[in-house]
Amino acid sequence: MKTKWVQTILAFGMWLVFFVLGVVFLIVSRTSLINLLYLYYAQGKFQRMKEVQFLNPAYFLVVGIALLIAMIVVEEYFRGGVKKNDLLVRFCRVVGPELGFVFLATLGAAFLAGFGFEMIALMFLEVAAGAVMIWYGYIKRNAVLTKLNS
Repeated sequence: MKTKWVQTILAFGMWLVFFVLGVVFLIVSRTSLINLLYLYYAQGKFQRMKEVQFLNPAYFLVVGIALLIAMIVVEEYFRGGVKKNDLLVRFCRVVGPELGFVFLATLGAAFLAGFGFEMIALMFLEVAAGAVMIWYGYIKRNAVLTKLNS
């Protein structure tokens, strides 16, 4: 019984990590997208600048609602992981692809700010952590299940 409480608290901690990464993605991707659109699409033209200005809050609203829905679904998914005792695998299956999206947003920011050492190190860390999590969540887990079933 005690381990279920610990796992439940751990699940909510993992959910919090998912939430924080989602907010980071939301902020970085919005900033990168808007700045890239100002730079390459608007180019000082009045109508295009107004379109980009409209897209700024619209993007935040749409992606924010999608993040809210994902948070609800992921919270239930992690609770199921506590019941089935595969919480770490479920965490890796969710956060691995999310780190991939954060990497893409950071890549857009790197095009604007320049590819300095810090930016390259951050992007490498995001890709490496995401790849390891995807490997563990999908590939290694499926290989273990295949061996157990045969």
